[in-house]
Amino acid sequence: QNAGKTPAADLKIAATAQVIDVANASALPPIAPVSRVAGTLFPGSQFRTVLDFQPSPAAFTALFRGQGRMEVRVNVSYTDVQHNPHVTQSCWHWRPALRQMEPCSSFGAVN
Repeated sequence: QNAGKTPAADLKIAATAQVIDVANASALPPIAPVSRVAGTLFPGSQFRTVLDFQPSPAAFTALFRGQGRMEVRVNVSYTDVQHNPHVTQSCWHWRPALRQMEPCSSFGAVN
């Protein structure tokens, strides 16, 4: 959501996901990143999308056996009306026992 007073132009979303806190995490196939382009977001407006990651069967198996969790990092970049670039970063965790994703405790920045 654009909570500012001016439009956010050239809005882009880039997201990555990985399985963490599991013994064989480095052996799991990487999860392809996801990106979206939203264009211009005017004050008060929202942009919603699905980040459709496609983890491997091995990653799902590890998660559903209670081994580890999925970490999702999201970068939202845009330019303001004076053409200054800005980036907002967030991080989320998920595992099957959770009804919804939880924010990471040590990651998140707004510029």
